[in-house]
This record gives sequence, C-alpha cells and structure tokens, in this order.
Amino acid sequence: MAPPEPTGAGGGVPGGVDPRGLTVKQIVLPHVAFARDMLAGETDRLPYPLVRRAQVAALPALPMGDSIEAPSYLMDLGLRRWPDPKRVFEGTLAANRSLAERWRRLAERQDDAVVMRVRQWEVGHCSSQTISADLETMVQFTGDQAMASMLAGAIGSSVREIDSPRLAVACAAALCSEQPKTSMKLLSQASALVTDPVSKFLVGLRLAALSIKRLKDHDLAYSLLKQLSTMGVAAVAGHVVSESDGHAMRALVLNLQALVEVQKGQMLDAVATMDKAATIMPPDGFVRVTRDMADRYRSQVRANVAQALWLAGQESKAVARINEHSSITRREHPYSLSEALTVAAFFNELARGHTLALSYCHEAERLLVREGAPGRLANCRRIAVVALNGMGKTARAQKLARAIPKDPMGERILV
Repeated sequence: MAPPEPTGAGGGVPGGVDPRGLTVKQIVLPHVAFARDMLAGETDRLPYPLVRRAQVAALPALPMGDSIEAPSYLMDLGLRRWPDPKRVFEGTLAANRSLAERWRRLAERQDDAVVMRVRQWEVGHCSSQTISADLETMVQFTGDQAMASMLAGAIGSSVREIDSPRLAVACAAALCSEQPKTSMKLLSQASALVTDPVSKFLVGLRLAALSIKRLKDHDLAYSLLKQLSTMGVAAVAGHVVSESDGHAMRALVLNLQALVEVQKGQMLDAVATMDKAATIMPPDGFVRVTRDMADRYRSQVRANVAQALWLAGQESKAVARINEHSSITRREHPYSLSEALTVAAFFNELARGHTLALSYCHEAERLLVREGAPGRLANCRRIAVVALNGMGKTARAQKLARAIPKDPMGERILV
C-alpha cells in the first residue's frame, strides 16, 4: 500500500518508517517555522509585504498563491534572479534584533532540514506539492535562492523520479541561473508529464525562454517556437482552446521570436515581430487563458515593443509607445503598473522629458513601497534624482540622493 498523502500544513505525516526500515521524522523547514513564529507575535510594525509573504510561507501544503505583495517570484517566466525578497527579509531582521536572533537559531539547522525534507519526499512521507511550495516560499519569503537551488538540485538528482509537472517546473526555475542544462532537462520532464495542451504549451514556452535567455541557442529556440506555433494552431482547430486563447498563444511565441531577433541585432525585424504580437493579442474572448495571464502578457508585449523601438534608434516612437503603455496598464492591469511606470520614467528621462519622468516616479514610488521591492524602489528614486537635476532643482535632487540610502525599505515617501 502506498504511504498516505500528507494533509497537514507541515507537508507530511507525523512520522513513519521508510521501506529500508529507517524512521522518518516529520519536520518543518526553518523558513516555515520562522513565518509561523513571526505571525504569532506583533506584526503591526513589520513591512506589510513581508507579513503577506509570511502568511503564504506558513501554509506550505497549500497551492502557491500570487498577489501584488507576495508574487510567485520563482515561477516568473522572465527567468530572472530577484534580489528584492532577500532585501526585505534581511532589512527587517537588521531593524529587529529579536527576530534576527530567532532566525539565526533556526537557520543553523537549515542544511540538515533540507536533507531530511528530500528524504521524506523520497519515501513518500512528503508530497510533491509541498516540495513545490517549499521552493517557491524559500524564494518569496526569505529570498534564499541558494537554498532553493540546493533543494531543487537534490530533488532533481534523487533516486525517486519526479512525478509532478509543477515540481519539475519549480526545480527547473530554481536551477535555471546556475544549471540551465539541468533546468532544460527538468522542463522536458514536466512536458512529458502533462497532457493538457495549454499546460504543455506553457511548459514549452519556458523551454524556449530558457534556450534564448540562458543558453543563447537560437537554432534550438527557433525549433521550439515552431513546435509551439503548431501546438497553438492544433489546439484551436481541435476546439481545445478558444480563438482568443489561440491568438494569445501565438502572440507569446512571437514575443520570444522577437527576443531572438534582438540578440542577433535584427532590431527592425524585432520591432515588426513585437508589433505583430501586440496587434494579435486580443482584449477578450479567453477561455483557457486566464484574464490575469492575458493582461500580464499583453503588458509585457507592449513594454517590449517600446524597448525594441528604442534599441532600433526610434526614440520618439519608443517614448510615445511607453507612455501609451503606462496609461493602458493603469487601466487594465494594476499588478504590472509599477514596472510600467518605472520604465516610462526611464525612457522619458533619456528623452529629456524631465517633468513627466518625475511624475511617473512619484506615482511608482508609492506602489513599490507597497509591493516591498527595495531594489526597484531605489532605481525609481535614482531616476527622480536625474529628472530633478534636469529640471534645475539641484538642491532637491541632492536632498533626495542623500535620503535614498537611508531609507532602503521605503518607510517614507521621498519623491
């Protein structure tokens, strides 16, 4: 008989015996224990984004949520390294000696806890869903990408074969920076595990993005993108997805194709390809593609069009596009607004539109404080410094420049 599926928040049964006769003790990973400990105390003076992330981390057996203050950084299709969660976590500990000491004691056993967690999973006393949540909340709550990579590497090389596409994708995401080829292998495993055409398409999209952004293998990328195009057409023809879903799938393929063209220095081709992607991305009619996903991708495509125009030397068109993008994003997708405003501020400042750049910074600063993104907040404020200098407001610019390093967490509104 198979071992019982874990049902508790700790992600495992209270204890058990593996097939080799070894006792398997139930454990709670340090970041989960710390999240629960933190939430049990006074949280009013803690950064709101950290509290939201702790609330997610405290329930690791649940499917991962995604909110503006607690996004699923690990599953971001951009395959980026996100320093902001760690900055928020460490900045909070630096200002709270009691919390810092509690975390120090818990973190001392983190390596051993991860080893035990892998062993639990291998013998069936911890679910794949829980391991996925462990990986995502490690990155989201404590920002410990190194520990997430350690756990993902151990799962990927385990004697137990991964049987969950979500876990395979999470492990691939954790390893994509240091071990992109291993990440490709894990994504291929995920693709083999899913049967739903839309899920298979999204895994394929990650494969293509990894081949472009990490491996820089353009031939492989074109081959994968061709397969994805065929999948999208077949899904529409087979009435598996709506026509709008199919158009969205096609737009995402074109967006990655344009990235290849950018890497190859084919800027005008990239502009044309991204323009086509923006044009065919429909506003409505989605069935299998969620509204949030569609709005998020549409926002990314619009921003990419503006950046491609700038790289192609068409600065005035790029600024017009990015300003339009900010207006549309403000209306359609608030989750993407802070990034849209910051990019718009940067473009306008490059084009010497100092007043508008400062206005964008002013709006973006408030959003970034709420989102708990100190790195992006500092960049936004630095753009404001340059804009103020450009407007001749040197004293105010100098005051802001001095204040930035003193307020990394955004405790005050400076711009």
